[in-house]
Amino acid sequence: MSRRFFFAARVFAALACCLTALHLSTDPSKVAAQGAQLPALALGTPLGGFASPVGITHAGDGTNRLFVVEQGGRIRIVKSGVLQAAPFLNISGRISTGGERGLLGLAFPHDYARKGYFYVNYTNTAGNTVISRFQRSAADADTADPASEQIILTIGQPFANHNGGQLAFSQRTPTPRRPRTPSSRPPASAQKSGRSACTTRGASRSTA
Repeated sequence: MSRRFFFAARVFAALACCLTALHLSTDPSKVAAQGAQLPALALGTPLGGFASPVGITHAGDGTNRLFVVEQGGRIRIVKSGVLQAAPFLNISGRISTGGERGLLGLAFPHDYARKGYFYVNYTNTAGNTVISRFQRSAADADTADPASEQIILTIGQPFANHNGGQLAFSQRTPTPRRPRTPSSRPPASAQKSGRSACTTRGASRSTA
């Protein structure tokens, strides 16, 4: 009997919730209040001038620039809504492109404004995945130095498809590592010696 009662109570509660939600969704005053909380949407003119864009990101440096990755090997900058003519980076001569190959990923580390370097993922001319680090130009923040490449990792790819390429850093602020302090524990030899001494004394007392 108690099980049936609890089951009926749960069904009644669920029905009451559904009716309440239906009332809120059809009440004109409630609908108007909910609509006032929604963001306003508007149509805008999309940016053009890209060749096979595959990714978009920002540097997190407060400049509000957008960086668009083109599969053919260029990274373009959009500044104040305008596509800049000169690419941020052009490594089209180092990649194999087409299908699922090409320049596929871009990521900026934390504190990029101070560090000045960033990472890319591309498929090289041999068809293998390469993760590299490049340095921003010291003379122009909108230009990277192609000669500054440092290859971090190369991964052999047996096929031309499914090469992947997305790069990203965690949004969490890195926690500084605490410096290691000398351990207060005695050396392992001393610990072993101490255990042996205790065992010996215990045996002596037990046999006395």
